[in-house]
Amino acid sequence: MSKKRLLLFCLLGPFLSLCVLRFVLASDTLDAFDPLFLVVVYPPALAMGCLPFIAAAGVDQVLEEKSLPFRPAIMLVVGFLFSFVPIAVPVVLFGLWSPLVLFWGLLGGPPAAICSLLAAIGARKPAA
Repeated sequence: MSKKRLLLFCLLGPFLSLCVLRFVLASDTLDAFDPLFLVVVYPPALAMGCLPFIAAAGVDQVLEEKSLPFRPAIMLVVGFLFSFVPIAVPVVLFGLWSPLVLFWGLLGGPPAAICSLLAAIGARKPAA
């Protein structure tokens, strides 16, 4: 796996997840978007979000090697599943199912798709 892809997914992925979380929490107005929220919450999010995004980077690398079309769309689904899997165990064991549980998938889906798109743009070689 390339180091650039790994760094892109590991550093930008949790940040984008926090942006999605904050946007959903402050969905009524963007005036409530507080940059201090990102400063305080980013280190724990980075620690907890790295493993799912490392796995997503690996899947993105495999998709690139196989040159599958619509890679960001596939990574949207993969990111959704990878962010949902950590909470699936408590949901199944303790019966905590509700439609709001699916919200956790949004914390990984769009960021994984954006990271995949940025990795594809960065991997393109200019025509000489």
